Amino acid sequence: MNTTPFERFANVANRPGLYGIRTLDQATSFMLGFDAALGGTFLRGFSDWLTRPSGHGRNLVWPLLVTRRILSEIPNDPPVVEDERVVAFFVLVAEFLDSTEHG
Repeated sequence: MNTTPFERFANVANRPGLYGIRTLDQATSFMLGFDAALGGTFLRGFSDWLTRPSGHGRNLVWPLLVTRRILSEIPNDPPVVEDERVVAFFVLVAEFLDSTEHG
């Protein structure tokens, strides 16, 4: 059975642990590879979308923008911090996809 990239993304976002994703770094690395495997089209415009509210950081890559944003929203209070950060990351990507022609 073939799945679309959006269905595959939803599977990963709903159960990241099944894909070995336990940290924010692993989540961003996975999505970099996922996007690369799709020819860079899945997350096209993601950096611009992330910087749109403030206009700051346009010279930064999206993994750094995401990391800064999520680290500022979720304080460093173990042990559930990484799980929350991974969830926040996938929610952010889903919001981007919903707000563009992708979703």
